[in-house]
Amino acid sequence: MLTIEQLRKARVNALEEAKSIEQAANDEDREQTKEEGERIDTLIDNAKVIGAQIEGREQADSRSERLATGLAELDEPEGRRTSPDSVMQPARVKVGKDRWEDDPQLGFKTYGDFCRTVKAASLPGSGIDDRLLKIRAAAQGANTQSGEEGGFLVPPEYSNRIYERASQLLPVLNQCDRLTIGGNSITVNGTVDHNRNGTTYRYGGVVVYWVEEAAQITRSTLKFRQITLKLNKLGALSYVTEEEMSDANINFGARLLQKHAEGIADELVEAVMFGTGVGQPLGAFASDACISTTKETGQAADTIVFENIINMSADIWAPSMGKANWYYNGECLPQLRTMVIEVGAGGVPVYLTGNSIQGGAPASIDGRSAYPTEHCEALGDAGDIVVGDFSQYLLATKGSVNTAMSVHLRFDYDEVAFKSTFRVDGRPAWEQSLRPRKGASAKRVSPFVKLAARA
Repeated sequence: MLTIEQLRKARVNALEEAKSIEQAANDEDREQTKEEGERIDTLIDNAKVIGAQIEGREQADSRSERLATGLAELDEPEGRRTSPDSVMQPARVKVGKDRWEDDPQLGFKTYGDFCRTVKAASLPGSGIDDRLLKIRAAAQGANTQSGEEGGFLVPPEYSNRIYERASQLLPVLNQCDRLTIGGNSITVNGTVDHNRNGTTYRYGGVVVYWVEEAAQITRSTLKFRQITLKLNKLGALSYVTEEEMSDANINFGARLLQKHAEGIADELVEAVMFGTGVGQPLGAFASDACISTTKETGQAADTIVFENIINMSADIWAPSMGKANWYYNGECLPQLRTMVIEVGAGGVPVYLTGNSIQGGAPASIDGRSAYPTEHCEALGDAGDIVVGDFSQYLLATKGSVNTAMSVHLRFDYDEVAFKSTFRVDGRPAWEQSLRPRKGASAKRVSPFVKLAARA
């Protein structure tokens, strides 16, 4: 006979298989086949049957425990016997929805409280706190990150807080076109409209004609392309010593979460800007959609001149003019701060300081917000200064950061392991730059522009 835990796992497997069949049809942008629909119905029916079996098993276990309690009372002295009305229901008997499931902290007052409870569960002869047992029971069948099999899940409030902090630290990610997906990948359909100079692709394949009265209109159709995003995993693993766990009530939780958040945030923004696209997102400034603005004739190595800034601005796609921001390596700042456009006997500064130190407006270059960042390349290399509109970048994520904790992995070292993973993929919505309707034959525009190398 299957255990309750095995039944729970079987129920989850049935529902996940049904979901994967539905997701596969959605990813391929098609209707479900008759066989797929019948299989989904069968899986859902099986899950309902298993759910009824679980409920019946729990009720049977409850009756057994109540009977055992009653028999134990018969062995007590007359004066110590408890009346049947005062026998309490076992805590694990569930009637309706458990309020515990609605508590984002899962019963723990603070993150330090959670850490100390997990630590205590690893000590020889110690029992496991009921709150941890509930977390482990809730995780059965859904994953292997619980108890002996890999670690107790961190309560949602603490786990989700990591990605919230990452968002606050990274304005680039907040500007992306975000897609939240339930499966492992998603395909986004778009039109082929990279060349507005000719009529073939100007409106994604639709050709518009001036037509005389009673004349036939030439047929045209939309031309499509597909962008596939397949999730990659970004992770961090930390070993925490006994001393750090003992000090968790002071600053351990905040320190650990902050470091995991900083690491995940930093690597993600690096990939969104300059990622290779192999096992990680494709960076906006490493893609074919990015325009590399050439240097000036005779321009000295490791320099930035105001002509570079003007030419880069001219390469920005017109609808991105009001959204694009500048990003530059800090090594560029001395030249940017002293850069002027000569006007008569005077000059107009290209770089205007802001009030970002006091939380006000950031600095600006040519009227657009400008941010120093170590993600940009060294001075003189291609990408030391870039301008981009990240609303034209697709960022697919699955849930929030998944954080787990294990007291078994490094038990003999008196350490606890913390693991954070985040599944994400991204790439520009553009496959290539755009040729405008009018202009020189070599002219291209894009939401993403970088300055070419000046070696």
